[in-house]
Amino acid sequence: MKILYFGVNVAFDHHYYSLINGFEKLGHIVIFCNIRGNDAFESILIGAIERYKPDIILSIGNIFLSFKDPPRVWDIVKRYSLPSVYWAIEDPTFFNGVSSLYAKNYNLVLTICEKSLVDYEKLGVKSAYIPHTIDPEIHRKVDKSPEFNSDIVCMANNHGFGSTLNTSNYRYLSFKSIVEPIIIGRYDLKIYGVGWYPNKLGYPSNFFGGRIAVISKIPQAYAGSKISLAVQWDYTGQVCFRTFETLACGSSILISPYTPVQEKLFTHQKHLIYSHSPKETLDYVNFYLNHHTEREKIIAQGREEVYKNHNCMIRAQQAVDAMHKAGVI
Repeated sequence: MKILYFGVNVAFDHHYYSLINGFEKLGHIVIFCNIRGNDAFESILIGAIERYKPDIILSIGNIFLSFKDPPRVWDIVKRYSLPSVYWAIEDPTFFNGVSSLYAKNYNLVLTICEKSLVDYEKLGVKSAYIPHTIDPEIHRKVDKSPEFNSDIVCMANNHGFGSTLNTSNYRYLSFKSIVEPIIIGRYDLKIYGVGWYPNKLGYPSNFFGGRIAVISKIPQAYAGSKISLAVQWDYTGQVCFRTFETLACGSSILISPYTPVQEKLFTHQKHLIYSHSPKETLDYVNFYLNHHTEREKIIAQGREEVYKNHNCMIRAQQAVDAMHKAGVI
């Protein structure tokens, strides 16, 4: 199958890239067609379609928010009678602001949120549940680097918080339960990501390490720590990408706020640790910082689970099966 992907052939968006790699590893051909933010996108798109003759169109995420006139893209796609598939990685948090705006243009939506299937059904759009995934060649255990050396690490962008924390956002509640107790307790913590304004948030700036721009360094950041903290987006809908990433990198034990949807995929004290409160977070952090054997056992089991059941080849095959079931291919 030849897939024309509306995206860039770079590994920076590695949570996108893992699924793309999965298709390629299954033997499918992926053609990258970067039409985002390009005024000449019509000629680029038509040229790619006529040159490569793809079987389907694939897009991921909020690509069309950068377009002044998205319908022109769909006019071209429909002109060539090409089926189109969308992987909605913003669900459910940005379903109204992103996914629902363009869902009807697609023959099939793949969503990371199982509960969003009902929302797509209401829109009259076919959909399937396809959670996040990892690529073992990218998300893997590596040796420690002198550049990264903290007991605890948190990979999280400050999406939706702005210069203050939005208290109506579950991500805020997650942060308060998992990360803030560690900051207040002055543990050896480093937070990596964009959008943090320590002074405005009232947190010491030494806890924040900024953005890790080189993807190959992300496993190194995990390798330099004993514990990783997760900041989840949603309580009942989706499991954030960093959960899969941390487990796959297999260097630090993951402590995450308890959510029912996570529990469907990963088991407490077998694959990771669930915390229900700031006090539990502190108790687990204190225990696992000082119990190497117990920590390493859970890390190894979590890595095995995500490699076995959530790798990119499995996820890509699930996507292909969903396309067949929906009659897209």
